[in-house]
Amino acid sequence: MVGLVVALLLANLVVRFWPNNWGGDDPRIYDMSAREEIQIEEIQQTRQEKKRPPPPRPVVPVIIPNDEELEIVELDLDNNMLAVEDPGTDEEFKEGADETSQASARADRGPQPRRIVEPTYPRAANRRNIRAEIVLRVLVNNRGRVDDVEIAERWLIEKDTARRLEQVAEVGFGIEESAMETARQWMFSPARENGQLVASFTTIAIRFGV
Repeated sequence: MVGLVVALLLANLVVRFWPNNWGGDDPRIYDMSAREEIQIEEIQQTRQEKKRPPPPRPVVPVIIPNDEELEIVELDLDNNMLAVEDPGTDEEFKEGADETSQASARADRGPQPRRIVEPTYPRAANRRNIRAEIVLRVLVNNRGRVDDVEIAERWLIEKDTARRLEQVAEVGFGIEESAMETARQWMFSPARENGQLVASFTTIAIRFGV
């Protein structure tokens, strides 16, 4: 029993008087007195300027040679699809004699078509496949308008070639009436005599079913 008490006293003395700095500082012991300072650096926000796009490259002009020959197209006055404006306001039609003056038989230049009107093909003639050509003699006044119309010839023609087959005294089926009505709608450049615009006769042909 006494030995146990002595052992406890010795152990207590050893713990109490054991040196704290034996063998230097223990690196595993954390020292609360040492504080780690962290510095925060303020970063200024920068803006990236948008660069303007470069100007477009200049277009290099392409030189096209203009020494090519142009084809000259001649107008066919016999084509009934020709259409021009009413020459009533044209200055050249305001000179010369009165439009009611008599037709001149000595004109230096006869009337020339300016507006050609397509005829109306009568239904009766179309049902019977009538192909005809009506030749008309028209009086053109000094303003280029048709004052009078009369039938000069009547022909039956071939459909495919438009060749005249036979001259007849009458075609009928409304062909003559349609031809005369169409001729009155034509417009002309008036005839000239000694530089003056005069009334004059001319001849036109109107075909049906071709």
